[in-house]
Amino acid sequence: MNNSQLMIFCDFDGTFIKEDSLDVLFERYLPQCEITPLESKWKNGIIGSRDCISSLFEKVHKMTKDDVYFIADQLTLTDGLSEFLRYVSSINAKFYIISDGIDVIINRVLKNNDLANYVEKTYSNKLRFDKNLARFRPHSQSEDFCDHERKCALCKQTVVSRIINNGGTSRTIYIGDGKSDVNVALECEKVFATKSLLQDSTIPETKKIPFNDFTTILKHFEGEII
Repeated sequence: MNNSQLMIFCDFDGTFIKEDSLDVLFERYLPQCEITPLESKWKNGIIGSRDCISSLFEKVHKMTKDDVYFIADQLTLTDGLSEFLRYVSSINAKFYIISDGIDVIINRVLKNNDLANYVEKTYSNKLRFDKNLARFRPHSQSEDFCDHERKCALCKQTVVSRIINNGGTSRTIYIGDGKSDVNVALECEKVFATKSLLQDSTIPETKKIPFNDFTTILKHFEGEII
């Protein structure tokens, strides 16, 4: 396999980890009756992830960094991830996390599992704290940083397309599982897909490779069939 300038972009929630970290967080602090209407509007395309996540955080009246750490410390890596990241490092490929989640949780998970050195860079939204109030800051705040009318909290497609253009490479792989991964997956040469991303008809079947966990993905790499 030619590994020169190979870039691997990976979703976090439901992909890098088994759970959706924001689902776990909001379900701890909000009743389902406050979560479901906003999630339904997002799933149906009425609002973007920016409005959805911002509105949910506005409903949380008290949350400290230690509260968020408590959530992060319960999250579990997807099977085979550590071995896969070591392999990626050994072939000098670059691994990026591209997430609609929040930096506090992602950084905590990386630290807990000694994985920060295997990640080239993480792109995510931010959470900052003012006493006991958590303030959500979407990544894609500038007007020129979202291709979808500024609806995205983090515009994965814009982030990845700019990294690819700056790197000047077509050796790109995306790993993801859901709705927010569809547009960005189209930017990449190959897509390891699961759950709803695997079923999405807008992504050419020739691009998609199904996977269950990172052990499956590693076998594809080692077999040089990507």
